[in-house]
Amino acid sequence: MKEFTQSATFVVPTGVTKLVVEAWGAGGGGGAGAICAPFITEGGHGGAGAYSRAAIPVVDGAYVTITIGQGGVGGNDNNRGNGAKGGDTIVASGNFSVTSGGGSGGGAGQCGSTGSDGAPGMPDPKAFGRGALIYPEGEDPNDLNYADFGVTYQTWNPAPGTVQPLGGFGGLQGSSGTNGYVLIQW
Repeated sequence: MKEFTQSATFVVPTGVTKLVVEAWGAGGGGGAGAICAPFITEGGHGGAGAYSRAAIPVVDGAYVTITIGQGGVGGNDNNRGNGAKGGDTIVASGNFSVTSGGGSGGGAGQCGSTGSDGAPGMPDPKAFGRGALIYPEGEDPNDLNYADFGVTYQTWNPAPGTVQPLGGFGGLQGSSGTNGYVLIQW
């Protein structure tokens, strides 16, 4: 098992033919608020990064490229700006990749209305994630090769107790979202 909080290249250990990848996209930045005397209107919160879990086939000695999404920058109170989108987190090896989308930035507050919250990131449609799947007849649910399943995947959340990159808080000055994260197991 290996964790990644920064972009890196991972070399597949000898004898390993399959990796289970868990990837989290970065959170979006919070939107900036507005001062509308005598009131202050807050910006919206940034969206959380997506979670994707998938198995990818590999060969020993192959290189796996890990790109960690960076948290979206918060909106600025000087320009009443929206928060920026969080970066996508990508794990790629050969023809296989897993992409977890970053959350959208929160909207800027306007006089009389609070900014809208950013949407969460989109998980990889190939990921099997966490949750119940209905397997086609004859398929082994313990086989981690997602290409064998032939099912439509849904949006999943990580298991309780795991991390999820959060979006930044909206306010007069929006805060930045948190960076993405990757966990690889073999």
